[in-house]
Amino acid sequence: MLAVAARLAIHSLPSARRPRLVTTEHNVWSSHALVTRLLNATTWGLDDAHLVVSDDVRDSVWPPGRRRRAEVLIHGTVVERFRAARAHRSAVRERLGIDPSEVLVGTVANFRSQKAYPDLLRAARRVVDREPGVRFVAVGQGPQEAEVRALHAELGLGDRFLLLGYRDDVPEILAAGDVFVLASRYEGLPVAVMEALAAGLPVVATDVAGIRQVVRPGVEGLLVPPRRPERLADAILAVATDKDLRGRLAEAASRRAEEFDVRRSIARIEHMYHELAGS
Repeated sequence: MLAVAARLAIHSLPSARRPRLVTTEHNVWSSHALVTRLLNATTWGLDDAHLVVSDDVRDSVWPPGRRRRAEVLIHGTVVERFRAARAHRSAVRERLGIDPSEVLVGTVANFRSQKAYPDLLRAARRVVDREPGVRFVAVGQGPQEAEVRALHAELGLGDRFLLLGYRDDVPEILAAGDVFVLASRYEGLPVAVMEALAAGLPVVATDVAGIRQVVRPGVEGLLVPPRRPERLADAILAVATDKDLRGRLAEAASRRAEEFDVRRSIARIEHMYHELAGS
């Protein structure tokens, strides 16, 4: 709705004073309320340029004829920052109370319905019941924190699943892990997954828009249907209990991360802005 408001406000100005307008779509249109989709479709033509974060987001734009004007631009991340954090792996695991022999599965996701924490927590319960040497850690905050913590207590996860809340040391937390997990019900293109790849982590995630563009099944990780905690648990266990598989996926993740260096997207955005300003 903010994009709609910005379009209307800018086009209410005299043409001589009207700035150029670039909007970015971060989620598939099906994740928006119907009224938002209709207003987006009605005002889309008022933009001077459109960016979308993944192929799936572009393909969700309605009506289909408008998709030709949308450019896919993967925002990326600071790859070197996450690689450098690996030097702190042992120290961070020690601070978190993770034994060197344990496999640490981490996530970075705020407490919102989109991120499907109930599915993740139920999957974690299944995992630790079958493999006590696996621990979980989550970085995140948000409006559903009370519900998430209540379910965490109900499932008796205790210190097998650490809820860390907000952290400003996400690269170090990821570097301390062995596997990254994301249980989302929908996505545009999650930065956290690109950060996990930069940290050299194999990814276990749901097969939803955006994620499937970054993680290739069986190459950098495993993908499972959303809303299926039992399938998510099986995939986590497959990676956590197979050191050779985990190593192959991790090596591929590090290679894949090269494609998501944020400097590429910065250069493209700067070029676009110069073009629009010049015109």
